Amino acid sequence: MALSLVAGCPWVLNEQDSRGRTPLLAACYAGRSDCAQLLIESGSNIFACDKDGNGVLHLAAINGHTQLLQLLLLKAEAQAITPQLTAAVNLSGFSPLHYAAFAGNAACVRALLAAGVDALQGSWGEYDRSACQETQCLLTHAHCSLLRASPRMP
Repeated sequence: MALSLVAGCPWVLNEQDSRGRTPLLAACYAGRSDCAQLLIESGSNIFACDKDGNGVLHLAAINGHTQLLQLLLLKAEAQAITPQLTAAVNLSGFSPLHYAAFAGNAACVRALLAAGVDALQGSWGEYDRSACQETQCLLTHAHCSLLRASPRMP
């Protein structure tokens, strides 16, 4: 039935709500892999962004939806768009890797890194790399994620 609704109203696929979320973005926020897959296969724009510039990977990563994130990465790989999708930054300058790390979602960080995302990727230009070079620090986004996931010291 869902496919017949979409077939009769194709513009619904990319219709945005008050937050700028399309049905695909809403599915990614909610962790609904089944809906996301159906929407992508029906022609939903995988590059859509909400009013904050968050894309499908941002919303899956910040909410810890690892299975959905992996599905999105597979779809991106099949369409040869993985670099464009994983390198997207929102209006605050954060990438999906930043969001996964800041939220402490180590499994999402691992999935993004396995997809070839640069561990020092950042919208701050060379800030991440120069900070590491200047301080000779090896702390990356992945390290931050793992630290947040570890038990707290007393």
